[in-house]
Amino acid sequence: MANVDLMVRAATLSYLQQLSQSEIAAELGISRQSVSRLLKQALNEGIVHIEITPPAQTVELLAGQLVKRYGLADAVVVSTVGVAERSIRRLVVKAGAQYLTNHLDKVGTLGVNWGRTILDVSYHLPRVEYPDIQVVQLNGSFPGIVNGGPELVINNVAQALSSSHVTTMNAPMFVDSKAVQQVLMHDSRIAAALALARNADAALFTVANASRKSDLYRLGYLKEQDIKELGQTSAVGEIGGKFFDENGQPAAESFAERCVSLELAELLAIPQRICVAVGDEKSGSVKAGLRGGYITALIIDDALARGILADS
Repeated sequence: MANVDLMVRAATLSYLQQLSQSEIAAELGISRQSVSRLLKQALNEGIVHIEITPPAQTVELLAGQLVKRYGLADAVVVSTVGVAERSIRRLVVKAGAQYLTNHLDKVGTLGVNWGRTILDVSYHLPRVEYPDIQVVQLNGSFPGIVNGGPELVINNVAQALSSSHVTTMNAPMFVDSKAVQQVLMHDSRIAAALALARNADAALFTVANASRKSDLYRLGYLKEQDIKELGQTSAVGEIGGKFFDENGQPAAESFAERCVSLELAELLAIPQRICVAVGDEKSGSVKAGLRGGYITALIIDDALARGILADS
């Protein structure tokens, strides 16, 4: 039997002083292998007790609170405990991709909005066999985006579903005036795409902030003057180019009049509305989207979940 005092000293240096096994070996004048044996025996003989205390709010509890508070059909909350910040997005989009593929059995038409998060979801979709599903773009395009625009997202989704039924919307999401928007909305091909989108069984989208942190601002579609105007209209969030205030009510009418996309009221008519979002900086905009009823299934990280639930 190993010397009890030596076990206690080794355990103290390891668990309380956080020394490495090499440092403990040098301190005690023994080999690193001997340190490893001492620590293992200290556990086996009850000298050391390791207790794991889960956070008070587990991801299951957070998901349940979201479902109850906002009347959701589903919520998936991804734990980020011990996860490097750079890996959080990957975990959430993978969860979103898996959720989508698990809920396609009754879907004939799937509408997809563009966003960096949804682009990442499209790259993580597992290959499944839904060859009859129609995949349709829910909002206009972003001219000038290389290797990442809405058309790529739509095609990635269709390929993952083994579907050849793809309908894109060959128009910019924002145009110069309401008159131009009206002409485009009545173009036969765009009108057909919008009609298909309105009758979708499920929609996949993200919620963006109405701020300088949004993709619209990053890509140059929103200018400084636009950001000021959005602030004046109390817009906090955006789905597919349509803005809404903190209560989820449509805002920024001047932007809506120039946007080629489904109306928020039309989005509400789609039975499954799956939102994937990452980062607690989106808590205000996602909370507003929930208040507006635009989301039926929410896939997010735990930091964002706590932000949404705080003072709701």
